[in-house]
Amino acid sequence: MICEVDETDIKGIPVTSIEGEKMFIGDLIKGFKLTVIVNVASKWAFAHKSYVELVNVYDEYMPYGLQVIAFPSD
Repeated sequence: MICEVDETDIKGIPVTSIEGEKMFIGDLIKGFKLTVIVNVASKWAFAHKSYVELVNVYDEYMPYGLQVIAFPSD
C-alpha cells in the first residue's frame, strides 16, 4: 500500500490490527496523552526481558495516559 503521509503527523499511517482489521495509527491513539510505538520481535533472544520491562513501564504510567502499540517484526 502506498500512501502520502504528512511527515509531522503519523496519524495517517495505515496499519493492520492483530485481528486483520485495516485502520490508521490515528484510530489507535485517540484519547491517550502519550503513545509509545514499538517494534517487537518475539524470536529475539532478549525478547522476554524487553517485554517484562515494557510491561513494567506501561503498568507504572498507564494511569497517566500512556499506551503502548506494538508491531511484530517476525
